[in-house]
Amino acid sequence: GIPLIKMQPTPVMLAVSYGLGAGAATIISAIVSLRYIKALSWKFNGASLRNTLAYSLPLALGTIVFSILNYTDTTMLGWLKDDRAVGWYTAAFKIPQVILAGGAVIGLPLFPLMVRSAESDLAVFKKAIKAAIQGLYLLALPLTIGGWVLAEKLIIALYGENYRGAIEPFMILILSLPIIFPIAILNLAAFAKNLQSVTAKYFGLAMGLNIILNYFLINIAGANGAAVATLISYGFGLGLTWRLMQRVTQDSLFDWPATQ
Repeated sequence: GIPLIKMQPTPVMLAVSYGLGAGAATIISAIVSLRYIKALSWKFNGASLRNTLAYSLPLALGTIVFSILNYTDTTMLGWLKDDRAVGWYTAAFKIPQVILAGGAVIGLPLFPLMVRSAESDLAVFKKAIKAAIQGLYLLALPLTIGGWVLAEKLIIALYGENYRGAIEPFMILILSLPIIFPIAILNLAAFAKNLQSVTAKYFGLAMGLNIILNYFLINIAGANGAAVATLISYGFGLGLTWRLMQRVTQDSLFDWPATQ
């Protein structure tokens, strides 16, 4: 995608490169997964299907709502501003999203441990959550500070001079890393506790807040306003989810590193 954008730095080319990348990833995933799909047994009974749906539908709904939350800004920017603002915001938004995807993957290996310990050993369950959050903060904080300091150089290097308008939105959006990283871990922990229906509601509330904030802030500050709306909505979602898991575990879920 980056070579295409360098050849023609326009919002249309950004959309084309994004579509090509998503399509390529889908094809590769399908090829890799094909042998596992063929090996599946397609014999289901009614009880198993009902249990599967009861667990998976709230998770799927939460994922859909979170995806809508992520792209509400771009849609409303298109309605309230112009294509240039959409292009700047999209360019700024993609960089943190790539980093966030990597952070989410880091937490996945702990999910089996969370599932096993969620009901049988609360101490291990809490320890896994804390270790994951602390580890991701060690990754998120340097990336946030470095991205903020090097914002101008990074945007110009990736997109060119025509995307200078993406610098300020990026400086705001990069601050979302310390918020979204723990959300990814807390959502896994909530799923292990069968609380995905609750977190789906929280995402819905965050999405509603994001729509309201976008309407006002985009009219005031354009792409920068959309970035601020996203940051506040993410923080709202984190607060709700963290509070939920604190009640479940009866723990703050964060221990400051001990000093010698």
